[in-house]
Amino acid sequence: MFHVEQKELIENILKRLSLSLSFSGQTMDRLELYHDLVYRTNMIFNLVSEKDTKRIVEHHFTDSLGFAEYLDFSKELSVMDLGSGAGFPGIVLAIVYPHIKMCLVESKRKRAGFLQKVVSELLLDNVEVVCDRAENLDSKMFGFSLVLSRSVAKISLLVKWSSRFLEKSAGCLGCIKGPDVEKELRFLSEKADRYSISGWEVERFDPFPGVVERPVRSFVRIYWK
Repeated sequence: MFHVEQKELIENILKRLSLSLSFSGQTMDRLELYHDLVYRTNMIFNLVSEKDTKRIVEHHFTDSLGFAEYLDFSKELSVMDLGSGAGFPGIVLAIVYPHIKMCLVESKRKRAGFLQKVVSELLLDNVEVVCDRAENLDSKMFGFSLVLSRSVAKISLLVKWSSRFLEKSAGCLGCIKGPDVEKELRFLSEKADRYSISGWEVERFDPFPGVVERPVRSFVRIYWK
C-alpha cells in the first residue's frame, strides 16, 4: 500500500499532467498493486537497487510519469519500452494511459516473468511482454510510434536498435540520460546518416520541479527522416 505522502505525491503529479479528472480509483489501485509487487518481489531477486526499495514511488514512479512531460501520450500510440527491467517506465505509463499499446522488451528471464505476472494480475490488456535482446528481435516488430528507454544503454546503441522498429518519418526515441549525454550525441552525429536520423532535442530532465528533487539528468528526443 502507498503511504499517505506517496499517494499525495502521485495525485499532485497527475494534476500537473492534467490527468486528475480522468484518473479513476481503479488506476490508483493498479499503481498500488504494482508497487507492492515490485516491493515483495525485490526481496526474492533484484528488480531495483536495495536503496531504492523504500523509494519506489519517489524514484521510479516519478521518473516514469516524467516521460509524459516530454512526450505526448494523449493519443492512441504503439509504444516500446526497451530494456524494461521492473517495468519502468512502461507499466506505469500503460496504467495511467490505458489507450496506448505498450510492448515491454526485457532480455532477463526472471524480470520478464515478473512483468508477465504484473500484466496478468493487473489485467493490463494493453501490454505485451517480449523476453529477448533488442538485437535479436524480429524486424517484423515494426510500426511503433515511440521507443522509450531509461538509462539502458548508450544513445548510439539505442538508436541502432530503435531504427528497426519505429515508424519512419514519424517515430521518436525518448530516453533519460546522465552527465555523458553531450559526448554520446557527438558520437551519434557521426552515424546519423546511417540510421536516417533527422535530428534531436535535449532538455534538462526535471519534470516536476518543486514536487520531486532528482539528480541533474537530460531527456533526449531523437527523430527519424
